Amino acid sequence: FQMLYQQLDAALETENDLFVLRVVTEAIIPITVQWLEPMEEAVGAGAQELDNLCALANNMDTCMEMTERFMEKAEEALSDTCLLAKLSSGPLDSAIAKVRRRALTLLVDIIFEDIGPVLTEIKERTWDEERKVIAVLEMLGEFLARVGTPLLALPMKTLCTLILQRLVIEYADALLVVKQN
Repeated sequence: FQMLYQQLDAALETENDLFVLRVVTEAIIPITVQWLEPMEEAVGAGAQELDNLCALANNMDTCMEMTERFMEKAEEALSDTCLLAKLSSGPLDSAIAKVRRRALTLLVDIIFEDIGPVLTEIKERTWDEERKVIAVLEMLGEFLARVGTPLLALPMKTLCTLILQRLVIEYADALLVVKQN
C-alpha cells in the first residue's frame, strides 16, 4: 500500500483532478484487485492451515483499512469537483471481502470436519441429548480459543457469525428430516 500512496501523492501533485481520478480508478484499484486474485486462488488451492487462514483473514482486514484511508485521501482531493461521484473503491472492496470470506469459510469447514461426527449422532437421535450438545459446544470453544489469539476482532466476529449460521442450518436440516419421518 505504500506504493499506492506514492502513486496517489504523485497524481495529487499534478493538481489535475481528472488525472487523479484516472490514476485511482484505472490504475491503482485494478492493479490491487489483480494482486488479490492469486491470494484467493491460494486459499482454494490448499493454503488451508489454520494459521495461514487466520493470517489471510487478518491481512484482508488490514487491506480494507488501508483502502479506506487511501480512498479518504482521494475523496478529499476531489471533494470540490464533480468527479467525486465517479470515485468508487467498490471492485477493490469486493475483492478484499471475497478473499476474507473464503478464508473464514474454510475455517468454518475445518471446525465442522471435527464436529461433524458428533453432529451426525445428534441428528440421528435428538438435538436435546445434552451430553452430545455439550461436546459440540466444547469443540467449538476449543476451536475459537485456538483461532482467537491470531484473529483480529472483525474477522473473529465474522467467523463466529458464520459458525452460528452453519449450526442453525444443521439444526434446521435435522428438524426437517425428523419431521419427514
